[in-house]
Amino acid sequence: MNAITEYLLIFFGAMIPFIEFLLTIPVAIILFDLNPIIATLVATAGNILSLTLFIVLGEKLTSFLARFQRGKEKGPSKRSETLRKYYDKFGAVGLSFFGSFLLSSQLTAAGMVPLGTSRRKAFVWTSLAVVIYAITIALLSFFAEN
Repeated sequence: MNAITEYLLIFFGAMIPFIEFLLTIPVAIILFDLNPIIATLVATAGNILSLTLFIVLGEKLTSFLARFQRGKEKGPSKRSETLRKYYDKFGAVGLSFFGSFLLSSQLTAAGMVPLGTSRRKAFVWTSLAVVIYAITIALLSFFAEN
């Protein structure tokens, strides 16, 4: 595989929830032996692009899916109750950092909007969390390789 193909794999891999920067950066640095700085930038760009898509389309997807559940009386899911609990306890900033590491940055950001966080605030805080975690993972991967 050539370097351009590997960078494209890293970019698009970083867009997938649960894989994102946690897996793509170590793969880029350790397995593909790519430049750590460029690989981190590429993975971060892919992740932040998908964050934008999840935030913008998340609300539309939720309202689209709600049409099919209109006749069913169903309370909030256990997942949304857990998200609400952490949101109430830590706020948008804390949830951005905890959720990006423990769950998925895309799902965390999209889940914060229905809880009352503005799209802009969800994007900014979750993007900041992604950048900090990406740099941390890149440093750990770089030193693990050496």
